[in-house]
Amino acid sequence: MFYAQDIHENVLNLDIYNKIPAVVYSVLVPTIKKNDVINITSELEVTNEHIYNAMISCNIILANKHIDVYGTLIDQSNAFNITPDMHHGVITKARNWQAESDYKLKYVNVVCWSASVNAVAGDMLKLESGYGHLDVLIN
Repeated sequence: MFYAQDIHENVLNLDIYNKIPAVVYSVLVPTIKKNDVINITSELEVTNEHIYNAMISCNIILANKHIDVYGTLIDQSNAFNITPDMHHGVITKARNWQAESDYKLKYVNVVCWSASVNAVAGDMLKLESGYGHLDVLIN
């Protein structure tokens, strides 16, 4: 059994205007064997300080590096709008994933991005530091 946790956000903001994906959390997994079941839970909070709706979306991947935003998809993207009245949005993801082959030195990455048709250059969604996590458990 292997367990690891990341409770420190790797980025402080998400670029709404350019829709640039970023790794928010990452956990190094030294070894995954074929048919291992990986239990993943993640939660993060963002703040929309703008006068327009901003979409937030996240997925979970298995990657070669802690900064990779593309890799083997573990959990599909889901998204929602954070309105000015909401001000805060919380994304929670939970997934059990069975490995189809053996892997060594891989990262489980939570990748997020944001977008809005009303955004201008420099507009960001703020990631709330210390309000989230990524937990990885391998059985």
